[in-house]
Amino acid sequence: TGLPAATPVAAGALDVCSAALGCGAVNDGDIYTILGTTCCTGIVCHGRQTVNEGTRYVTHTEAGSFINLFPMQAGTPNIDWLQQQIALEPDLQQLEQHIASVEPGSGGVFWQPYLNGERAPFFSPEARAGYFGISQHTTRAELLRAVFEGLAYAIVDSLQGYPQGGELYLTGGGAASATWLQIIADCTGRTVVSSPFNELSARGAAILAARSVDALSRYPALEQTRYRPHPQAYSRYAALYPVYRLLREQMLPVWQARREALQRISQEQRI
Repeated sequence: TGLPAATPVAAGALDVCSAALGCGAVNDGDIYTILGTTCCTGIVCHGRQTVNEGTRYVTHTEAGSFINLFPMQAGTPNIDWLQQQIALEPDLQQLEQHIASVEPGSGGVFWQPYLNGERAPFFSPEARAGYFGISQHTTRAELLRAVFEGLAYAIVDSLQGYPQGGELYLTGGGAASATWLQIIADCTGRTVVSSPFNELSARGAAILAARSVDALSRYPALEQTRYRPHPQAYSRYAALYPVYRLLREQMLPVWQARREALQRISQEQRI
C-alpha cells in the first residue's frame, strides 16, 4: 500500500452518518437535516422505530443507535434550477433579499420539490416538481420564496408522526442561507441549530479518526447559531402545510397518467 508499518487505519462511515456525528445529533431523539443534493432528514433512535411510511434505517456511528432516514430525491437542485431558470440571479445574498421581502406562505403559492421523482417520505418515481396556486397577482418574489418553502414543507412531511418541538440540526451547503434556515424554523416549529462550518460530514469523519487512536476523550465543542421559530409565521405555515400534503397526495394519479401518456407518445414515435 505504500503506508509505513503500524500506520493506524480507521473505519469510516456513510456520509449521512458522519454528518450526524459532526453536527452533534448523537442522542436518542436528535433530528438533523443535510441541506444538500438530497435534502436528507435523520432521526437518531435507540432501536428501530417506525415514524411514517418513508421509514428506513442506517446504523449510527454511536454504538447501539440507528438513524431513521428520509433522503429526498432532490434537495438543493431545486435551488439551482430556480437560480438558473427563474431567478436568473447567481448571487445567493441577492436571492435572499428577494425572498425575505415576501410574507410567509408566498401568497398561497406552493412548490412541489420533486424534480427527479421522490423516495422519501413517500415513494413515487413518477412524481415531478411544479407550482400550484399562481394567480395574475403572483409576484416573481413569491415564486422564488415558494421554492424554499416547498423544501421546508418536505422536511415537515418527513417528520409527520414524530413529536413536535425540540431542535433541528442543519448542515450542508444550503445551511449557508440564514433566510432559508429561518424559513425552516418557522415551518417546522423547531429551533434550528447551524454552524459556520457547513461540511460537518468531514468533521464527523475526523472525529471517528481521532477516536480510533484515542485522541479524543469527549465530543469536541462546536460553534453554533440558533434560529427560533416566529409564532405568527409558524401559525401561518401550520395552516398551509395540510394543503401541501393534500396536493402531493392528489397528484399521485396525475403523475402516473403523465408518465403513461409520455410512454405512449414515445412508442408511437418509434413506429
